[in-house]
Amino acid sequence: MATVVSIVAIVMGTVTVVVLIPVWLGISYSLKKRGYHPNQAQEKDNQLQSDLQRLSTDLEEIREHIADLIIIHHNRSAKTPRSQQKNNR
Repeated sequence: MATVVSIVAIVMGTVTVVVLIPVWLGISYSLKKRGYHPNQAQEKDNQLQSDLQRLSTDLEEIREHIADLIIIHHNRSAKTPRSQQKNNR
């Protein structure tokens, strides 16, 4: 009885492996043919994170320049008389 169970287990395991390997290979081939790459999503995510970090740094620099321009504008406005400010607008 134990021998029959062992033989059935070996046959079932072999059939399972013989069926699953071609299915796995077929799916892998099909995905590669359609342009799927397993690390593509991770690479895009890393690129987006890098781009966002660069944009954040650029925005900080722009904010600093805008703050400087606002200070310059206020300093110039304070130096010009009120009558000239009305004429310039």
